Amino acid sequence: MRGRSIVVAVVVVAGCGRSSEKPRPPLASQAPTVADAKALLDESVAPPRVLVIVAADGSLGVADAPEAPTAVAQWAALDQPPRRAPVAIDRQALPDLVREAAASNTKIEPSAKLVAGGGAPPTRPIGVAAESDDPPPPPEEDPEDDGADESGGTGTWVMLEEGKMGKKHTDRTEGRYEMEFAGSDPEFAAAIRAARRAGILGARRDGGADLTSAAAIDNANPDLPVRAAPVVGTARDPHDRPARALVIAAPTAKAAPVVDLLAAIDGAVLAVASQGRLRALRIGFGLAREVATIPPLGRPWIEVRVGASELTVEAVPSPASTIPLAAGAVDATAVATAYLAARLSLDDAARRDVDVLVGPDADVQRLVEVVAALDGAGARIVSLGHMPPAAELAKRGKRIPRVFIGQPQSVGGLDKQLLRDRVKAELPKVKACYEQALAVHPELAGTVQTQFFISPNGVVAASNASGVAADVATCVAAVIRAIEFPKPAGGGGVQVNYPFTFRN
Repeated sequence: MRGRSIVVAVVVVAGCGRSSEKPRPPLASQAPTVADAKALLDESVAPPRVLVIVAADGSLGVADAPEAPTAVAQWAALDQPPRRAPVAIDRQALPDLVREAAASNTKIEPSAKLVAGGGAPPTRPIGVAAESDDPPPPPEEDPEDDGADESGGTGTWVMLEEGKMGKKHTDRTEGRYEMEFAGSDPEFAAAIRAARRAGILGARRDGGADLTSAAAIDNANPDLPVRAAPVVGTARDPHDRPARALVIAAPTAKAAPVVDLLAAIDGAVLAVASQGRLRALRIGFGLAREVATIPPLGRPWIEVRVGASELTVEAVPSPASTIPLAAGAVDATAVATAYLAARLSLDDAARRDVDVLVGPDADVQRLVEVVAALDGAGARIVSLGHMPPAAELAKRGKRIPRVFIGQPQSVGGLDKQLLRDRVKAELPKVKACYEQALAVHPELAGTVQTQFFISPNGVVAASNASGVAADVATCVAAVIRAIEFPKPAGGGGVQVNYPFTFRN
């Protein structure tokens, strides 16, 4: 039923106060512009029906979008100057209001004010006019409702099944956190599946992003960078679940707070102006209900970092490309070229994901232009986040030597976990063997197979290695020979085969 999905739009404007002296400008005049129509959401997808207004100074407001019988007519109605000023709302209260609005049959009362620590603005059923409202349009004819699964409409918060997150397998539209493949784009569906296999998607969002560092997994690689884009955006089509919010951000507003807003709303599309009309990017954010995580060890990801004067495009970790930002629009061709070059450097042609990290001085216009350019270049998963701190940035822009140990094969009375723990403790020395060789041969990579014998007293009596390069294998064998192991059980020796894989 139409009455159960209230649309929320977020607008970043010059201010949220009502002026009786000047007519309100059309919303399109307050939104960032996009030149490429291919980056726009299809007009057959209805916009959200509640507007959430965000002023350039950071203040927020909410209002209802005008009603119309069709999605196309609803977008056309949004092109008209708004009739009412938004209702002020506190940032902390906004997510709850958006969730309630998206799940109930209510409107926002324009006379209410919401401040920090307060409740949501008073609401009333859709189609019921307040005394100061213009008469509502004739109600849309809907099929008869059998009364099942009614929710919302009472001003109370919505409690989903199994807590705030909801069940993964539920029949309800709200309260699911897995990616839904209701769309008709098989290429996009394949990209999502490939991203899941690569470990890019799949970490459940449950009160915050789970950004797992590879350094926490392998103590031999503490210098590996951490992925930092928890707001996942995906290309949408008319069959996808409705968005909760339409975010209309002033072009000069800071992008970082808008990224935070998208994370809080968890289901929004960004509004843009195209040929003087209000539209939306077809990349919707938070609707996948999943977060970006670090790929498996050894798997890089593509990152676009948006600063005040330049863009940086990198298949992390590797040497990066920079694109200067001139006074005009972002060079979409340069962004697409750098993104495609980064994709070619990956070992998985199906990867269609990219992270966009915004610096403190980046504005919304730059963010929108970058997202639209990446969409045009074929990206189907565009995740947003903040620029990493200096310590994390120092880990980017260069190749990082890595060493990974395989599973040991041993014969004798020594526990494999004890064996593995002693070897892992020496991995920094093993890595140093590889780094020394990289100074002469930068493209060196591969696996070193070691064979060694642990005597009954725990001393390595013999150690040999082969693979990658003779100097690397000899060095690794020497590191193994110096390790002291626990005495094997039973008084005998232990024969061990142990592989080490090196990547740069």
